[in-house]
Amino acid sequence: MNFKSWPTTPLRRIFYLAVACLFVMMAEYALFIASTPKQPVQITVDEISPRFSAERALNTTREFVTQFPKRLFGSLEARQATGYLTEKLTAMGYEVEYVHFDGRIGGGQQAGRNVLAYKQGETDEIIAVTAHFDTARPTVQGASKNGAAAGVLMELAELFSKENTRRSLLFAFTDGGEWGATGAKDLILNYEKKDRIAAALTLGYVAPGDLAGFRLDTIGQLRGFTPPGIRKLAEDIVKEQTPPVPVEFNGFGLLEKAFMISGSEQGPFLKNGVPAINLGSFSTDLKREKAILHSSEDTIENLKIETIGKYGRVAGRIVSSLAEAPEIPRFSNKSWILPGTVLGSLIFGLVFLIIFYQVRNSRKTINFAQAGRELMAFFATWFPFLVLFLGIRLAYAARQFPFYDLYPAIAKDPVMQNPPLKVFAIIAAGVVFIAITGWIIARYFLNEWVKPDYRNSYVVLWSILGITILSAGFYNPFWMVVFLTAPLVLWPAPQVGESAETGIGKRILNIACITAAAVPACVALRWLAAQLGFGWNFFWYQALALTTGLFSPYAYFMGTAAIAVGIRFIVISNRR
Repeated sequence: MNFKSWPTTPLRRIFYLAVACLFVMMAEYALFIASTPKQPVQITVDEISPRFSAERALNTTREFVTQFPKRLFGSLEARQATGYLTEKLTAMGYEVEYVHFDGRIGGGQQAGRNVLAYKQGETDEIIAVTAHFDTARPTVQGASKNGAAAGVLMELAELFSKENTRRSLLFAFTDGGEWGATGAKDLILNYEKKDRIAAALTLGYVAPGDLAGFRLDTIGQLRGFTPPGIRKLAEDIVKEQTPPVPVEFNGFGLLEKAFMISGSEQGPFLKNGVPAINLGSFSTDLKREKAILHSSEDTIENLKIETIGKYGRVAGRIVSSLAEAPEIPRFSNKSWILPGTVLGSLIFGLVFLIIFYQVRNSRKTINFAQAGRELMAFFATWFPFLVLFLGIRLAYAARQFPFYDLYPAIAKDPVMQNPPLKVFAIIAAGVVFIAITGWIIARYFLNEWVKPDYRNSYVVLWSILGITILSAGFYNPFWMVVFLTAPLVLWPAPQVGESAETGIGKRILNIACITAAAVPACVALRWLAAQLGFGWNFFWYQALALTTGLFSPYAYFMGTAAIAVGIRFIVISNRR
């Protein structure tokens, strides 16, 4: 592998790029398959499932959301709603308790309250069934999100109060669900019987109107995945509906695992090693569903008894099957150990191979002064990204950004719709000033050094990229594949350096080959913005996420380091 071996004709270079793209797709697919255990623990669907009354669940939902239409986290109305829930659960014979917790929302601390109803089974192992009852700020009633799920949970509690189960049951009505599942997080961290929770089912969303299908959420809150046995159980139960109601098989599983952002309450359970799955649903009229979500139009009139009935029967059978299963599959994190997989060895080996050959081919011409020059140029390129990160953190410390426990608010929250543009303008001006100043200083300082050489720069940049890729593999292999595999296979393609032609067309093609590596990352970020319901405010969301821990500084530094390497590749591609 040397510089003269790279494709020289346009047709060969197009073929090379096609092969590179195929490699990326194969790597993503192989990693996704390799992350799933081949022999998951099977759970038999329980045939003695209690009969679910959709009419009673709908009536409970109507009573609940009309009496307490604005159940904002920390509000008096939310506190009054917990009194209503406690009264009904106590009448069923449950051991009911309040659990108070605090969460940082917007400008300061808010107090939340979970309502927990416990029923002892034949064993001390617990199956937790949860639904959050709070609403977001723009919402009135919140019938679909998440009043109906609370009504379904209350009906399940009524039915199981008369059933003897193998495992104990915990029905948890959690607060703060619209703010990063703070109530569920407090439950799994501070509940006195938390070590006995064997599995959890969270009820996330009952679709308005006619039911089109179910969605099963299986991603943890920054860490963890639903065990295949529980996922298979839920899929089997959904498929047995009459008439059949499909389950949504998410084709973007790799992206979900790369970002690890759980929008539902299964997230905190999975993060803390408890097997869990979230049962959601979606409507036949997706446009209407999107319009009423988190709005004043999310009222009881949008709910249909048939939809609640199907949703409740599926939830009841999952709870009954988990409660009676002889074994609960445990949480496993083995799929994260990328170096132990065939794909991991392939990618790591490819990185080392490229670096080895570049060093070998350049060993006779390597010049440490020229290598040091390129290293300094790289840090000068990377430095503005570090300044941007520090500017965001300083603005947060100066209380120019709102405070959140973990997750920024939902898309329709007023805070998310009104980003502090003046603060961002100040940060951007500072970054631009630092970038220009750094460029001027570096330009004049590096003039005293030896003349830059393409081969030395190439070896330095590939070494930095290799270290970045290896570090990302240990951090999150799915993140690495999404964001860094494309640069790994595309950046050797351009015909640059001393053997490159000097025409403007060749330079444009070189730049196109280098910048094409950003396409998978842009697609992934666009997908995430769509999943969260953001437009351009997604950038504001990312700034908040860097202050709360939702987006790791470690990932930010690796991503920006790769961007800086790409910029330097563009610069050195013009050398002759």
